[in-house]
Amino acid sequence: MREYCIKLPDRPGEMARLCEALAENQINILTAAAMTATGAVLAIVTEDSETTIAVLDSLGHEYHVEEVLLVTLPHQPGALAGLSRTLANAGINIKSIYIMS
Repeated sequence: MREYCIKLPDRPGEMARLCEALAENQINILTAAAMTATGAVLAIVTEDSETTIAVLDSLGHEYHVEEVLLVTLPHQPGALAGLSRTLANAGINIKSIYIMS
């Protein structure tokens, strides 16, 4: 799986335009997060890397791609704490995290 961090103009309709283009190409967004600070950034994880990249290139947005590790944790207190401690002890930095149930 891959995460696409897409830099968007910080104005109404930009995320809609991007998501519509992905939908027109039958790309399902598995998870997403958006934030603004100095512009807008939309981070998405999709099922189809080739088509996602083609759509992003056609829209002309600046983006970068990161590999994503999918981990299933038990639904209980401390599960995320245990995983993050294990990764930290191995010297692995978490750049982003998505919680999906």
